[in-house]
Amino acid sequence: MNKAAIKKMQKQGTLVFGYVNAMEVDRWNKAFYKKMQKEDFYYDKAKKKKYFKEWDSYLVNMTSKHYQELLIKEVQQQVIKKGLDGVFFDTVGNIDDFVPSKQQKAYRAGMVNVLKTLKKQQPKLLIGQNWGFDTLEKATAPYVDFIMWEDFNYTELQQDDWAQQQIKRLERIRQKEHVEVFVVSFKDKQKSEKLAKKHHFKFMYNPKGSYYNEWFDK
Repeated sequence: MNKAAIKKMQKQGTLVFGYVNAMEVDRWNKAFYKKMQKEDFYYDKAKKKKYFKEWDSYLVNMTSKHYQELLIKEVQQQVIKKGLDGVFFDTVGNIDDFVPSKQQKAYRAGMVNVLKTLKKQQPKLLIGQNWGFDTLEKATAPYVDFIMWEDFNYTELQQDDWAQQQIKRLERIRQKEHVEVFVVSFKDKQKSEKLAKKHHFKFMYNPKGSYYNEWFDK
């Protein structure tokens, strides 16, 4: 995207965010990948890296100071220098899902350090994160402006006690920390939207699932 296109959207009242992968390093992002050092990768007990075949990416070590610096510089180059309004950190939920519980506190502290540094450098920068409800509540809520919940579908949510607990949890965080909750539904459009509005969540419907590579009219 060029600056002219970005400014045009901003003049129309659109907030433009830059996508940055927080807890994974993509092999297709060759320029960034080349900067990675051994200690920047996550290793399990068998000293093996965690590889995500679907995305061709590796889980990172958020406790690595070097990796934190890389991530901050990536935001500076891809978001701040391009005049965007904010950064959207994907894969933050990987801390909850793939990092052993004993290590999660240190990983969350690393993520918070990145967020605090960015806020200090650019106080008006808006920040969002994808998933990571535990991480949000225990660490990142004071530093992010919104969290996104993908696959927010009425039918599954009504039958899932865990999901019902998370809805109540996010309501509390939204009221206490003023963190907006964005939800994306892939089906059950009308019922999902009604449920989202009931809890004051921002709603979007995308029938193609978690792929957003095409423009569409609201």
